[in-house]
Amino acid sequence: MSADPDKPEAARETVEHAAREGRSLAVDVLEEYMRVFRGMSAFYQPSSKAKGARPDPVQFEKWARLALRCAESLAEFQTAKLKAIAVAAPPPEQRTVKFRLNIFDRELPRLELRREPEDPNSFVVDGPGGEQ
Repeated sequence: MSADPDKPEAARETVEHAAREGRSLAVDVLEEYMRVFRGMSAFYQPSSKAKGARPDPVQFEKWARLALRCAESLAEFQTAKLKAIAVAAPPPEQRTVKFRLNIFDRELPRLELRREPEDPNSFVVDGPGGEQ
C-alpha cells in the first residue's frame, strides 16, 4: 500500500496499516540507520576522546557519509518544502478625488482646475483662455 503525498487521508491510512501489521515505515528505518551510522562515525572520529573510541579518519568518513545520506533522505519527510508561488497583485483601489482650485486676481479671470475622468493623472484648467 503506498500513499499519494498530495492526499493526507491516504497517508494516514498507510501509516495506520503499517502499524497494524507491525511494520516500520521507511522514515523510521532511515532514522534508525542514521543514528547507527552516526554512532559509528563518532566511534572512529579522529578528535574523539570518548572511552573506547578508535580514531580512524577513513572509517570515520565512511560512517559519516552513510549517516549524512540517511539524513538527507529523511529531511524530505521532516522538513517543510518551501517554494515560490505566483500571486496576482490586488486591483488598484478605485477612488474619486475631487477638488477645486480657484485663482483670484484682479486682472485674471476665474479658473478652475479639475482631474480628467478618463485619465486620473492629468488635470484640466477650465475658464476663459484655459488649456489642457
